[in-house]
Amino acid sequence: MGRSVTPKYRMEVKTNVGYFTPSIWRGRATEQRLEVAVHAENKSFLPGGVNAHVANNLGAVPYIYKAKIINQMTGEVVAEYNAPAFQAF
Repeated sequence: MGRSVTPKYRMEVKTNVGYFTPSIWRGRATEQRLEVAVHAENKSFLPGGVNAHVANNLGAVPYIYKAKIINQMTGEVVAEYNAPAFQAF
């Protein structure tokens, strides 16, 4: 059997349709990188995006409005994103 390695960081998000399963975060954990990742993920849920099937299954287009990167060992939030009150794609 192989070995199991716990990633250093995880990303947790809140969306307009609830919470998503926490996911691994690779690389430097900065607020700028988190914002770029959230914008890319939100665009992927739109029609024609790679995650459009998720929107189809939910019956609504998910929109991430809050995200944070957490250090797995300490539980410390190292980066956080809060969407602005209004945003257009």
